Amino acid sequence: MEPSRTGVHLDARAVYDHVKTRARDSEVFLWGHSLGSSIAADLASRVESKTGRPAATGIVLEAPFNNVQSEVRLDSMASHLAFLPWFDWAFLGRVAANDLDFATDQFLKNVSSPLLILHAEVSQLR
Repeated sequence: MEPSRTGVHLDARAVYDHVKTRARDSEVFLWGHSLGSSIAADLASRVESKTGRPAATGIVLEAPFNNVQSEVRLDSMASHLAFLPWFDWAFLGRVAANDLDFATDQFLKNVSSPLLILHAEVSQLR
């Protein structure tokens, strides 16, 4: 099977269901880093829309991104091609068409769990 957002969600949901069963009444937090932040947001959104209850006591997103399309557009390699008229079709359009649309910003619109976002600027050590 090709990697996809749907496949990753199924994996995350299986882990979530296992943890919720084992945790019983204990608090459960979701934590995601980078791409994992989008997976955690997607999971929380889907669970909450299905159950009508928050998926977790809280969600921590470390170094998240808004969505894959903006990441591709802002990539230093893409900046050399982004001005071309076919860039959106060739690169950004293929993201959704191949079920790779990790849209953290859209997923979080449907989440009511408390949210902590951790991010830092990378600096050079001298």
